[in-house]
Amino acid sequence: MRYVLLLLAACGYLFLSSAKAEQFVAADGIQVHYSAVSTASLPAAVADSLGIKRSQTKALLHVSVLQMADDSGLGQSIEGQVRASATTAAGSRQDIQMRRMADAGTVSYVGIVQVANAETLDFSLNVRPAGSSEPLAVAFSQQFFID
Repeated sequence: MRYVLLLLAACGYLFLSSAKAEQFVAADGIQVHYSAVSTASLPAAVADSLGIKRSQTKALLHVSVLQMADDSGLGQSIEGQVRASATTAAGSRQDIQMRRMADAGTVSYVGIVQVANAETLDFSLNVRPAGSSEPLAVAFSQQFFID
């Protein structure tokens, strides 16, 4: 039971982080929400529930896929395939292994990427929602700072 509550807290924390920043793309009734945060900034309980070690040199990529209801602004979490990579300004590319996390009717995908101080990573996501033959391409940049 404790694991379930921590996982819910982790998914909620990460979803709110991405929703607060309004980082998403929308197409054909689908929204892909995404965020990348330093794992050092995660509360210990969240990191533990995700099975990750907090570190100044690692960032967590979080992706959620929502099927939107007609004009209500509400979405239903759905399955999908998520592929991700991150590229530095120098052209070094990291493929990010994404892991499916599910609990209480919500599904999200998380992955870990190495970061350096003041480094900007260009993220590239390829998200194929369940039941769709067309993937959605998402690209964003994020700069990370190490204390």
